[in-house]
Order: sequence, then structure tokens, then C-alpha cells
Amino acid sequence: MAGSQDRVVDVGRHAIRLHEQIPHSDLQLVPGAGHMVHHAVPEQVVTAIATVADRTAGTCPAGQVPARGCC
Repeated sequence: MAGSQDRVVDVGRHAIRLHEQIPHSDLQLVPGAGHMVHHAVPEQVVTAIATVADRTAGTCPAGQVPARGCC
């Protein structure tokens, strides 16, 4: 998730390029938002986090999470 008007990080060089390089990634560009997307559309950020959590639920052994490298 990235703000289309981010003036801190170049959306094209970072978010879009990364999305193009990671298979099955999901990029949500928020029109008119800047670098602090979580302030601009907090509900949308929560929904995106919940979606990823739902997709990864049950994919790792008990007590481990994907961020810690189990899967």
C-alpha cells in the first residue's frame, strides 16, 4: 500500500517496482495520499493487514509467523 502522491519515497522506483518483481503481490495505491497512508486511510490499512493475515493463517507451525521465516 502506498500513497500516489508520496513525496518522501518515489512510488514508481519502490512500491511499483517491488510489486512487479514479487509474484502474487498486491499493491494498493491510494489516490491523493502521501507518505503517511495509515493516517489518510486507516480503515483501508487495517483491512489490508487483515487480508494478509487471513491468507497466511495456518501456513506455519504453531507458535511461528511468516515474518520469522518459518515458511
